[in-house]
Amino acid sequence: MKTSAANQKKINRIITVALICMIVLLVVALLVNLGGAMSTRGQANRLESEIRRLENENAEIEAELEYRQTDQFVRDYARENLGMGEDGDRVFVAR
Repeated sequence: MKTSAANQKKINRIITVALICMIVLLVVALLVNLGGAMSTRGQANRLESEIRRLENENAEIEAELEYRQTDQFVRDYARENLGMGEDGDRVFVAR
């Protein structure tokens, strides 16, 4: 009977050590997954910021494009870059 009790204690000890090892492995795996999730969330935040910045830049470019398609832009460009003017304007050329 004593050998059976001694064997039962050894089996219980082995099971306890195995369970502790499994728990430690599960905790480590959980921590690794949490770290990955936090990293992914940080990356998502950075990408969302980049999207907002690019949307703002796109809106500015679209506004500039709309302006460049107006007659006012053509007149301003001709005046400032080509030395041209409208009827009644005096054009001075620097030498």
